[in-house]
Amino acid sequence: MPRPKKKVRADGRVVIQKTYPGIGNKWFYGKTLSECTRKQKAWEKLAFSPANSISPAVTFGEYAKIWSAAKKSTVAEDTYETYQSYLRNHLKAFSDIPISTIAGTEIMAHMQKELDSGLSTRTVEHAFVLVKAILNGAVIDGLLQRNPLFGVKKP
Repeated sequence: MPRPKKKVRADGRVVIQKTYPGIGNKWFYGKTLSECTRKQKAWEKLAFSPANSISPAVTFGEYAKIWSAAKKSTVAEDTYETYQSYLRNHLKAFSDIPISTIAGTEIMAHMQKELDSGLSTRTVEHAFVLVKAILNGAVIDGLLQRNPLFGVKKP
């Protein structure tokens, strides 16, 4: 694997950026390089752990619950609550669809419908980013060969 890129920000924080196949870029922030490396290893352990208990026929809603439960320990409480709010309010249309059958065009059509209903662009972008992150998790867990939103820009 290639070495992660290290950069020191203007505020003194250290950033490690690493590209993962099928996932894309991932950034790890900390006060020191060792803190960044520790966060990277923790994320890799969580992200690349075997997912033997997840059925390939899992729906998006079921997998979103599994994904968000795993993320709960790695994100702030407010962030976790925001994820839950977006899943309840903006992404419930996908909850009963098997995750392996969701297409990028279907997601983009839903996002356009949300924009047309009067939601702000920022809200729709956040929902899009959340769906993309959940689908990245499904790729890592072996439920999808490729994220249907890989290479698709935010609406």
